Amino acid sequence: MRRIILTILGAVFSFSFILWYYHGVTSKLPPPESKLPPSARILYSDGTPMYISRSVWVDLREVPQDFIRILLASEDRDFFKHAGVDIKGILRAFFVDLTTGKVVQGGSTITQQLARSLYLGFKKSIERKIREIFIAFWLERIRSKEEILEMYLNSAYVGNGLYGFGAASLYYFGKPLQKLSIAEMMVLVGIIKSPENFNPYKQPDLAKRKARNVAKAALNAGALNESEYRKVLKDIEDLKFKKPNFFIDEEVFWRIIEEAKEISGLSIEELRSGYEIITTLDPDLQRILEKKIGDKMAFLAVDSVGRILGYKGKGVRFGRRQIGSAIKPIYYLYSFLNGVKPMDLLPDIPIDIAGWKPENFTKTFKGYSTVLNALVWSRNVPSVFLFSEFGYDRIANFMKKFLRINGYYPKDLTISLGTLETSPEEIAKFYIAVANGGTVFKPTIIKSIRRVSGGLVYTFIPRVIGEIPSYEISSGRAILMLKGILREVVRRGTGRKAKIRGKEMFGKTGTAERNAWFIGGDDSVIMIMVRDGKNLLGGEDVAPIWRDVVSNWGKFKGKLSYIKPSGGGKSILTLKNLKYIDFERLSKLLRYGRIPKDRLERFLSNLDEKVYRNFLKNLSEFVPDISEDLEKVVEGLREWKR
Repeated sequence: MRRIILTILGAVFSFSFILWYYHGVTSKLPPPESKLPPSARILYSDGTPMYISRSVWVDLREVPQDFIRILLASEDRDFFKHAGVDIKGILRAFFVDLTTGKVVQGGSTITQQLARSLYLGFKKSIERKIREIFIAFWLERIRSKEEILEMYLNSAYVGNGLYGFGAASLYYFGKPLQKLSIAEMMVLVGIIKSPENFNPYKQPDLAKRKARNVAKAALNAGALNESEYRKVLKDIEDLKFKKPNFFIDEEVFWRIIEEAKEISGLSIEELRSGYEIITTLDPDLQRILEKKIGDKMAFLAVDSVGRILGYKGKGVRFGRRQIGSAIKPIYYLYSFLNGVKPMDLLPDIPIDIAGWKPENFTKTFKGYSTVLNALVWSRNVPSVFLFSEFGYDRIANFMKKFLRINGYYPKDLTISLGTLETSPEEIAKFYIAVANGGTVFKPTIIKSIRRVSGGLVYTFIPRVIGEIPSYEISSGRAILMLKGILREVVRRGTGRKAKIRGKEMFGKTGTAERNAWFIGGDDSVIMIMVRDGKNLLGGEDVAPIWRDVVSNWGKFKGKLSYIKPSGGGKSILTLKNLKYIDFERLSKLLRYGRIPKDRLERFLSNLDEKVYRNFLKNLSEFVPDISEDLEKVVEGLREWKR
């Protein structure tokens, strides 16, 4: 009787001690989810990885069943049967440890491995093993088998500072877990036994040997049949390990992160702790840009609703560069909206605006230029006349209010030749509207944001920030007229070195003191390139590189809607702008035959009578004889027209 009582008391005491120890070990443990490694990933638009963090979360439902069977066959065949601990395995481990005097045998279930990685570390000792067992029981009590397995899949150390099979799959094979072959799965499962020894990049032969052991375990557990086993052994032998490149440009990374913060309100620390960002970036285009766009260049590709497809270089979003003649299509469009036509005539004669004497690139004057040719050949003097006809305030208001272009606006007419300082993303707002027919969209680089543990935070919706208005003619028609002229820029004008055989496209060059630009596209995509440096030309130094990038990409459709230039014929000059003409210089050029008189005569014959008379009066002060000759010819032309 006494022996029975002592036995019962001993059992009660042992049980009480175990409960006390269990409570002491587990009562203050934080939730297991809080101990999981931070997880974030940035992906291209097609879901392929662009940047991976130390851990990449995968939901259990996304993990292939083949992978789970292989993992359990190798690590824990009875996972769904035991309560967190494999008693036979523990007894076997203790026996080996006691007989050898060392802690060498594991005997750990997946739940124990999870307990160890989240709470205990990997230093071997008897005490740590006991604590591991108690934490495993605790985990099984507070979480389901599926939750434990999911946490294990996302926290197992897989070498190279990475945790979880999601990160391992991307790092070692360059693709998500769902796309692995059976042989690749065997290698991945083999890594966890000894991540440094079985690293496929450092020890490919050892990694394959371990994978064969995993395959044997899968065969013994019934996860593979004999023919599958023989095939996978051959596939393992044929595997090639090539380290993928997950380098991400710092400019691109911060562009993505800044927009993610704006959209979600999350800090960078929060974004790096369990969020997946899918960008709008096209992986093929981005890889081309990495090769083709150098340090002193920047490139932006955006579709007709604002999705950024390609992004490379400094200052693409917030930089300030003078845009040169890339500004001209903006006020040419404004002139079309207000009744100007492509075949109308602009003066191409010397100007002096308070000491500012703009020149054409060719340093010559033609007497007049059609609106069409002034833009096709980017002639400065006719463009300044056109800008000044509508005035600084009207055009600047159009750019700020309707196009929403931010930047530094100089308070003088030099802006007509592109002294506006802004960024590719800002100027893209206008060209996006040209592509789609009039709607201004905000450029965006993020397609979606979601929590890796589940739950959508954001999905892309085109953000309309402006609309090109209709005035004398509709905005849609004015834009088609502009595209018809910008098409000619590429076919025969300053942008002809960007021409791609078989593609219809529009384009515009821009040259400033320290920058050169080419902007081109069709109805679907706009691509903007700028190159920094002195003595550069948009048509010579940028357009060929632009063409090389777009041709290599191969996804540019080259489909363009436009109206062929036609109509018009009136001469555009008012008394307001007559004062800008440098009549003294004009008279000298006429005297020495440097301006074709017949072209000036044609221009004058289409002028308003009052402006025409004032023009002759001003000219006669310097060259009365030439003024009289012009008047005779012009009167004859006017009479003929009547």
